[in-house]
Amino acid sequence: MLPLNSINLRDFLGEVFFATADKEQYMRYIVPLQGNWWAPTESDNETISTWIGYNIVTDESYLRARPFHNATGDILLQTCLAKVHLQFIGKDAESLAHSVLFWDERQDVAEAFYRFAGQLMYEKRRIIPTSYYQDGQNSTLVQNIDFRFLHAEVVDPKQTVLTGVEIGGEVII
Repeated sequence: MLPLNSINLRDFLGEVFFATADKEQYMRYIVPLQGNWWAPTESDNETISTWIGYNIVTDESYLRARPFHNATGDILLQTCLAKVHLQFIGKDAESLAHSVLFWDERQDVAEAFYRFAGQLMYEKRRIIPTSYYQDGQNSTLVQNIDFRFLHAEVVDPKQTVLTGVEIGGEVII
């Protein structure tokens, strides 16, 4: 079971959208959303010309932690609810965004969530098209969609207690 973070989420998205033997060549098209994200433009030299931006919007504890025994010993599992935002830009943006609407019906997507001990929330998802302005130079239409899923996080029952904090160069215990 993997923790939910940007690296593991990126691998998940690569498996869902580019489930091919040569998946690695497409992974460069999956990037975390950030303020200076370069909006790619269509080019004859690109093999895909569609980029997928993503970020974890929220990740919150959902249920109380529960004891669980596995091969390594006793652990605590915390059920969490995560919300992920996807933004598609490029020539296949609409079709890729629409594919997320039907993840409920895809067995490969359900299996991909297994890495997080997760399950897609069976609820309404909607596509919201918006304009993306590239530093005022040009604009393009992007497709935005969010999805939520339950996943498990391992809680270390032997966590060390915070014994002090540094504020303004002074350690307070």
